[in-house]
Amino acid sequence: MYNTVTYVDVKVDIKFRNGLTHTVYVNRDVTYDDDSEITNFDINSSLSSSSSNPLGGVATNTLDLTLESYDDNLDPECTSSPYYGYMDRTAYIEVFVTKLYIDPFDEESDADGKYPQEEVEFETPVPLGTFYVESWTSNSSADDIYNVQITATDLITSIGNMDVPIVRLDPRQSVMVYLKNVIDKLNKTLPDYKQIKLSEKLLNDLKVSEYDVNARHRNLATGGKVGDLFNQVSQ
Repeated sequence: MYNTVTYVDVKVDIKFRNGLTHTVYVNRDVTYDDDSEITNFDINSSLSSSSSNPLGGVATNTLDLTLESYDDNLDPECTSSPYYGYMDRTAYIEVFVTKLYIDPFDEESDADGKYPQEEVEFETPVPLGTFYVESWTSNSSADDIYNVQITATDLITSIGNMDVPIVRLDPRQSVMVYLKNVIDKLNKTLPDYKQIKLSEKLLNDLKVSEYDVNARHRNLATGGKVGDLFNQVSQ
């Protein structure tokens, strides 16, 4: 006897910087008079990433949502929406599984696919992850005027895709002091839930020490993305 999960019920909470939350569902009973519903849902998760770097590589987790916003409240161009001006990279998405649908499969049963369906409902929804919005666009057309597309990533990828902020360069500084200044300036632009917290112990552990003499500011990717900068320092 083999148990195969045929599909799941998923709850998706979209959190906005103004403190509001909008919830949509996957595979729950929905009708066309709902305010909004998800029509396509895709999570791509990686446990590891191949790299010749002894420190390894960071795996990327992504979420792609296609939904119908029948009341236009999730249309980023709708000025009357309570979320207008917040449907951007300041929003984040929490994903939970609420119920599994299992198809028991018996090798000796008829191969007609008619097996009893079992439902497993969780008392506490199981989290699938938190994703930070990268892009949020209206994809309306003559065939579908309610279509909205959202792409989100994990926290590290989201921060890594940001531009390196301009900070003062001093050739007498260590590279770690420069990186700390970059992070401090980044944090001033980020909401609390996205800020990078650095402890004194971590800063001490990350000192470049004897390798610092070979790392000069002019060789760093100070004009690119934060992820490229961090990757270059680790290499």
